[in-house]
Amino acid sequence: MRATRSYQRRRTAARGLGGPHQADRQAALAGLRDGDPCFRCELRGVYHPMFRRLVTVNAAGRYVSRWLDLDHYPGRAFGGPQTSRLSWRRCNRSSGARIGNRIRKVSRQAGYGRW
Repeated sequence: MRATRSYQRRRTAARGLGGPHQADRQAALAGLRDGDPCFRCELRGVYHPMFRRLVTVNAAGRYVSRWLDLDHYPGRAFGGPQTSRLSWRRCNRSSGARIGNRIRKVSRQAGYGRW
């Protein structure tokens, strides 16, 4: 028997990554040029170029890349207007993990932990 988790993973659209986000990602992947910098690395002052060869077109004619994400800055956890730019998947997800860990740490320190 498979163990169940105490939470349900929300679908893409419920997390705010539905149709409009996917359309923006398609446009960003289509417009990628060799040497465009990673948005997250550029914020740190590091030049980490992205390359067009990492983007392919599938049978449905959609651009796909398992290495690049459409990044939201300053982060959806903070709300407000977001800047969406391409970044390396690892840079984007590690940044999101850092933000989530800090939010959880503060909430535990403030006494909002589990009962």
